Amino acid sequence: MRKSDALRFGFACALLMLGTRGVFGDGTTPAAGTTTAAGTTTAAGTTTAAGTTTAAGTATAAGTTSTTGTTTPAAAASTVTTPDLSIPADATKSWQVGFTVFSTDSLSAENAYLAYSLPLLLRDELGGLDAHTYTDAEKGLLQGSVLSTALLQANKTLTTARAAHDAMAFSDTAPTAAALKDAAAKVTAAVARCDFLRALDPARIAIADSKPVTFKSGSTDGTLLAAPTVPLDTFSDSQGLDLVIGGSVMEVQGYLVVDIYAYDHLRGTTVFSTRQAAQRDELYTNIAGIGRDVASTILGGDWSLVVFSPSPSLSSLFVDGTLVATGAAPTLYLRPGSHELRVSAGGYRDAIQNVTLASGATLAVDEMLSPLTSGDLAISSDPAGAALYLDSILQGVTPLSVPRPASRNRGVLSLDGYYDRSFSIDPTSPDVLSFSLEVDHGDRKELQKQARDGFYASFGFFALSLPIPLFSYALFYDYLVQFEDMTAAGLSTKAAAAQTTSNVFLGTYYGGIVISVALFGWMVYEIINYVTVSNGSAG
Repeated sequence: MRKSDALRFGFACALLMLGTRGVFGDGTTPAAGTTTAAGTTTAAGTTTAAGTTTAAGTATAAGTTSTTGTTTPAAAASTVTTPDLSIPADATKSWQVGFTVFSTDSLSAENAYLAYSLPLLLRDELGGLDAHTYTDAEKGLLQGSVLSTALLQANKTLTTARAAHDAMAFSDTAPTAAALKDAAAKVTAAVARCDFLRALDPARIAIADSKPVTFKSGSTDGTLLAAPTVPLDTFSDSQGLDLVIGGSVMEVQGYLVVDIYAYDHLRGTTVFSTRQAAQRDELYTNIAGIGRDVASTILGGDWSLVVFSPSPSLSSLFVDGTLVATGAAPTLYLRPGSHELRVSAGGYRDAIQNVTLASGATLAVDEMLSPLTSGDLAISSDPAGAALYLDSILQGVTPLSVPRPASRNRGVLSLDGYYDRSFSIDPTSPDVLSFSLEVDHGDRKELQKQARDGFYASFGFFALSLPIPLFSYALFYDYLVQFEDMTAAGLSTKAAAAQTTSNVFLGTYYGGIVISVALFGWMVYEIINYVTVSNGSAG
């Protein structure tokens, strides 16, 4: 080993033994005649561990000058590395389920589509599941998984820090003391992080009681994931899945044999499996039962089943105010307990029921909604006695009741001495309708023309009044400036005349403002009258 290499090795070892607190413990150079950690003597004129020769009694501290006249560069300021002693957290926000294409064996071409249709049907069957609730056992496993992941990352950080420190210590180029100190501090912090995690009780890691369930699609939205070609643990880890649902389908002696499994990544085991041998049509019926068996695994607890088959068929089902289905839905999974169920459809009266669902119970929601056309509409007028026409057919005189129409109808109330009143009714109209009739003051078109002319006249006068205050204020300001200029020039007579003129225009300005405001009020009145008359004519 070369002498310089030996000196570098000794220097690095000395730094590690002394905790990298400086060049020699306290950052100073020992006095002449003392022995360093590397075993060399710092007598006057001898070579130090850094390989430079110092003058008698001088030190090679940062920024001092050697006997050659050169200046040693100042060491860069070291950074402070604080160990990370925080408790790791669970970063996942949802409980993710993936459905894969089924593998096939000895499957005829006419049945090849089953590899896709069966898992898609199963996914649709379970699509209404909202959240996965963790059991105590699952929480313990998840806490251990989070801790293991954090410890693995901490070990990688430690390995990287040690490699960087060793590369610096044994480099052909001697590192600065500050750089070695920083590298050693990073190693120390990484060691502290690893020691902290090894001693940490996993129960201290916070885990949510439940997470929303999400279904992962393939490369295209809505598609299935490819069938696994690697062990399920590796597959679920690479896809970020908590549960993998897959299977296989094959033909045996005229029967279709279907195997379906559910693999739980956290538990590291298959939590559900079934084998069905049936004809093709029977498989679709069996999917519903398989979905119910898998539902408990996805939900992480008990469930209640709602079978929704309403009339009319396109009715919507709201559970606790949230829309969960439109149209018949054979399987809807709900948490056991109390719920408000509301069935709604356009043109029909809502059906509302409050239910308490037991664990594992099945509730059939097959409400037959009552059409809004049932019952009568009570129609009245003020004054009474007006003739009621619906779609030009006389129904009688007010007050009266008419059957609720199945579609939108146009109604007209007609009474001598009053203007006709038009309106419309439909299946959603309120049970009681009342209308006030307006006294007939003459021809509506003539009244409308008069109201329009009144509006145009008021608008014209208002527009003509605007220049008066504008010009008056401008002239007032001009004469006011003249008054000030003449006063400054000592022309008192002309200044008094200018002041009088400016006051006249100021009065004109205020008068113009009053006139414009009054005309504006008149215009607003006329436009309201015009709109009112026009609406009455249109009705």
